[in-house]
Order: sequence, then structure tokens, then C-alpha cells
Amino acid sequence: MRKRVLLGLVVLSGLFCSVGITKDLEVPNELYIGQPFIVNVGVRDTLIVLNLRNPAKVYEFKIEEPGKIELCFVRPCDHPPAHVPAERVILANPGDTILFTLKQTPMEQEIRRSVLRSTLGESPKILEAKLTEAMGKCYFYLKVKYIGADLSCDPDDLSVSFYVADPQKVATLTLKETGPATGEFEAWFPITELKYESQKFIVKYQYKKDSKDETAETEVQLPNLLTAVIKIGDAEFTFDLVKGLDKEVLEEIPQKFRQGDCCAFALLQGMIKRHFDPAAQVNVELIENALYVIAKEGCQYFAGVKKVEVLAPVRLVVKDEKGQELHGGRLDAEKTYTIEARNGLPEEGYILVVSLASGKVVAEPSKGTSYKWTPGQDVKGSVAIIYVDPYFCNPPALIFEVD
Repeated sequence: MRKRVLLGLVVLSGLFCSVGITKDLEVPNELYIGQPFIVNVGVRDTLIVLNLRNPAKVYEFKIEEPGKIELCFVRPCDHPPAHVPAERVILANPGDTILFTLKQTPMEQEIRRSVLRSTLGESPKILEAKLTEAMGKCYFYLKVKYIGADLSCDPDDLSVSFYVADPQKVATLTLKETGPATGEFEAWFPITELKYESQKFIVKYQYKKDSKDETAETEVQLPNLLTAVIKIGDAEFTFDLVKGLDKEVLEEIPQKFRQGDCCAFALLQGMIKRHFDPAAQVNVELIENALYVIAKEGCQYFAGVKKVEVLAPVRLVVKDEKGQELHGGRLDAEKTYTIEARNGLPEEGYILVVSLASGKVVAEPSKGTSYKWTPGQDVKGSVAIIYVDPYFCNPPALIFEVD
């Protein structure tokens, strides 16, 4: 019985020593790379510090008087704090196990600690996220700054999750550190498909399910835009796979324009395209009194919606003195004709009569939608009757011969 009790005391003593419950040696529970720490030594002795990953290198610190000694762990590629003497700097990497003990009583005073990677209050930051085209394929490029993932002096990996709409369909991106100990990581993740059709955006990407490759497909109807979720550790970010058009682009689009006017859409496309690369594609659609503008630059889409007032097309009509409508032919000098711009705007548009031979205006410009005109004896030959519309395009001119 006595032997069993003694054996139990020995086991308990060894257990307490292994977890660092000692009187003469005190070491903080958490030790971080690059952050100085204090070791309390309660006796005159020599403090032994040993990195178990490299046991051939032994650090010894003679303790002349009981008290505190400041030490610091750094990786081989780190710069130690300036105020810590070089002889008190110990080489280690995150995850290494460090043994602390006293030379005179090594077994009794043993403490072990793991070295941690301190982020020094820094959370992950996305430096750049964009869709980019290479070799005819679309890639999602991500660059992240995250000191906490920079573990070794060699380029490290950083695992990042990525999904669109459905958190059950998560793709894992492995980012590579851009160099030794830079703390910056990047990756190019292939997007299987990203397209626009029938007022909706569609994206497809690959993810793993039960160790098998699956394809996630998500679609959103305009005016909603596709958004991805990026998770780095406990941090979560959103990224617009389809970017909203800049406010200045939408403001440049007039509030009113003519319905069914292809010329108006062509002018709109040209107006919007000035804000993008010359090779960009621009599409404009009218859906229930709203203009949907979609631009594509490389494989990056931009989209925006603007409420507009849709005006009916303008139609030019010339009536003779009997009220008969004329759409071409001959006009007699000294007779009075009524020119109408049907669906025109009384306060904004105006009517012109131009000689095709001289290019000169042969009648005073008339603001409004109706104008009575009597060709004079000096007006001979072909004339064009034109309505000038401020909402992009004019209706076709009416051509007459004046005798």
C-alpha cells in the first residue's frame, strides 16, 4: 500500500511539472513570435531554453540574482525588436514546442510551451478582388493581406472559402504567399461561366461535394446583381461579381427618350461606351419604363437601371389648305401649308424647312409642334421639312418639290 501511495505522488509531481506549476520558474502561457515576454526565475541558476524542433541548439541564460529576464522568439527571416539584446533572441517558428528548465534541477522545473503566430491585432484584408480574363477564360483573382497566415520563412498557403448565394456550395481557394514572409497571398480561381441573358445574370463555378466535383449555378434577375461571399478564417467579405454602374454614367443618360427609336439606343450605347475600354460591349434594354444598361469589359460585367419617361415616336405630316395629308410630292408657291409634328413636345422641339440645293433654312425656325408655312416665289426646288427633337433622334425628314 505504501509503495502505491509513493508511486502516485511521483506521478502527480511529474504531471504538475509538465504543465508548468513550479515555484522557481514561471513562463507565460502564451508566447508569440516577435513579441518579447518575461520569464520569472526565483533562484540563482542557469535558465535553459530548448526548441524541441532543433534540440541541437541550446540557449543558456545565467541568472545571477532571482528575478525577471526578457526573451523574444523570432523566425530566421524576422527582425527582432530593437530593445531586446541579440543574445536573448531565440529562433523558432509558429507551432514549435519550447522547453524551459533550470540547469541544476532540470526534471523538477520543466515547462513546455507552444509558440504562436501573433497577428498583432491585424485581421485579414482584401487588397484586390477582380474578375480577369486570360487565354479566353474568366478567373476570379484574389489578393489578401493576412499576417496571421504567414507562418514560416517560406511561402505559405492560405485557405479561403468562396460561394455565391448558397453557403452549402462552397468552393475552397488555396492562396499562395507572394514570397517568403510577405504576409500577402493570391490566387486565380476559374469561373466556369458568367453571362447575361433575358434580364438575368448567370454564374457557374466548381466546388467539392463528398470529394466529388460539382457545379454550382446561380442566377439573379435585374436589377439585382450577383454577389459572392469570401470567408477568411472568421472574417467574411462580399464581392460584386457584377459591378454597379458609376452614378455619373447613369446621370448622363437623359430622363426622356423616344420609344422604338433605334437611333436613340445607338446614341445611348455610344454615350455609355465612352466610360469603358474601346473593346467593351454595351447593351441597352427598355423594360417597363426603365432603362437597363449592361456593359462588359473583358469578363467583368457592369449593370445599372434608370427610370425614364418613354415618349411616343414623332411623325411629321404636311396638310394642304383642304386638310389633306401630304407625305411627299409637290408644293405650290404662295399656298399655305400646315406642318405638324405629331407627338412632338410644344416647348422643346421645333420645325425647320431647309433648301436641299443651298442647305439654307428657307423658313424661320418654329418652336412647337405645328407651323403654317407659305413657300415664297424665291423658294424653288427640293426642300426638306425637319423636326428637331431634343430626345436623341429626329423623325425622317419629308422631302417636297416646290414649284
